Amino acid sequence: MTSLIRDIFLNVSLSITIITLWKFFSQKNINSDFYQKSSMALAGILSILLCLLFPLDFYEKFDFHFLHIPIGIIGLYGGGAVSSIMFMVAFPLVFLFADRLELAIILLVCQTVVNIIMSNYFLKWKTNMKIVIGTLLTTVISVILLATLIVQNPGDNSIVNFALGILCLQIISVAFYFYLIETFKVTQVSRESLIKAEKMQGLYHLAAAFGHEIRQPLTISKGMLQLLTEGKWPADKQQEFLLASIAEINRAEKIIKNYQIFAEPYPSKTERFDLVNEIQQVINLIEPITDMTNIQIQSNLSAAWINGDKAKVEQCLIHICTNAMEAMESGGRLTIRSKNINGKSVIEISDTGIGMTKKQITRLGEPFFSLTDQKGTGLGMMVVFRIVESMGGKLEIDSEVGKGTNVKIIFTENDSDQGLDSIINPIHKAGKDYSILE
Repeated sequence: MTSLIRDIFLNVSLSITIITLWKFFSQKNINSDFYQKSSMALAGILSILLCLLFPLDFYEKFDFHFLHIPIGIIGLYGGGAVSSIMFMVAFPLVFLFADRLELAIILLVCQTVVNIIMSNYFLKWKTNMKIVIGTLLTTVISVILLATLIVQNPGDNSIVNFALGILCLQIISVAFYFYLIETFKVTQVSRESLIKAEKMQGLYHLAAAFGHEIRQPLTISKGMLQLLTEGKWPADKQQEFLLASIAEINRAEKIIKNYQIFAEPYPSKTERFDLVNEIQQVINLIEPITDMTNIQIQSNLSAAWINGDKAKVEQCLIHICTNAMEAMESGGRLTIRSKNINGKSVIEISDTGIGMTKKQITRLGEPFFSLTDQKGTGLGMMVVFRIVESMGGKLEIDSEVGKGTNVKIIFTENDSDQGLDSIINPIHKAGKDYSILE
């Protein structure tokens, strides 16, 4: 009896394991019908082999196989193609392993035909009906087999008890298998809906933010042009209105350009260069501004080579340095370093400005999030994240309110020309693909 109970639990455990693995691997490529059918057929074949290799041995009187359970369950979900494949695999194996050969073959043929006919209807039913009808269609084979055993062994109460026990166990197990599969399906649908909702939310956020930001310069420009059409303003005022209108149009153009940079794939043309030269060019560009704002620049530059786009790297550095200078309105110190650590090229930019909270750091790179509401649009850092990601790098940002901010750009020399295929949701990822140092 101990051996019988062990074999029962072994069959149930193996079936649950195979169903779980089947549903797990079938989610790898949910859009491919061939992949789905193939995974079903493979799970069915494996289940058939295991059921035949580990039968229930009833006091060495006969062997009872759970063969019809995987054929019934996977056949109903897989349809005609999967049922036919399992039939072609099971048919020769029945000759080798099954007792009562004629009955086993008849039941195998009947079950395959029922699966092919019922599968299309089965897949359209609701979950509860699938569980009930699927369990009945699958366990009816057990009823026939067990009834045959009782008829062939009249008066043997042990066989009657065995048959009733096996039948109850199979009904519970098969119902649980159907419930497990339907739960996997519901979970998969829920996950797909959640992913779609997140993507749409990101699109709504981007559209709303872009519309809000682009409307302001266009409205101002429109107002200035309307004033010009009135013809009652002196020449100097008309010139002022015209220049203000051009300035607002340029601002709108810059916003659009930043979005285009963020959206377009990273150019495939790259070159190997030393970061020191690009950093020095940026320092030369910002020195006139720092002289007027009482900001001291300190640099400590060591050779650090990467593969990438010089202009894009320079653009990133200008954005970060500009943010640092804006954070030091009353003056301070801007420190720029470059170095090579364990094959990684590192640029470190530090300031002694107002600093940021951790919450503010996590929002860096989001469209139109800016610490300087009057001056910034937030698009600069969004572009920085995009460019650094596209060159295989990452940002590490450490900041403390009242003390300043330290930004590290880390490039891996051999991976700096990789593409952007891994970026799925740039709106949210731009604000999260970096680490906050404690």
